[in-house]
Amino acid sequence: KCFVFHSSARFLNAGNCRYFSPMHLQLITDTRLQSRFSHFELGARAFRAGGPLVQYRNKDYVPERDLEDLRRLVALADQYGAKVIVNDSMALAAEAGAQALHLGKNDGSPTEARALLGDGVMIGATEHD
Repeated sequence: KCFVFHSSARFLNAGNCRYFSPMHLQLITDTRLQSRFSHFELGARAFRAGGPLVQYRNKDYVPERDLEDLRRLVALADQYGAKVIVNDSMALAAEAGAQALHLGKNDGSPTEARALLGDGVMIGATEHD
């Protein structure tokens, strides 16, 4: 049970992984590229507009500052029937109760993530040709 993210923001079939269809718009939060809105504000706006997926990409993550906002975003996603995809950290995904995880090439294996997160969390990994 795994999913593979592709740069086109869709999930691809990979071996015994399941294909996620149809293609969805996926907002990626990044406060390095813009500073007008927080990760939570960006995600909340996406969910209110009907977006089903928000990828939480926080390269400056500080637990004391950011964990509660991430948990609020996960709770909001649940209210909208949407998903928060935590970028690069299976431990953070577990701690926040996220609905999904994206693993970069050096972030651990989907097998490790599945063991930590259980069957209810979507797990994707970067795929390079």
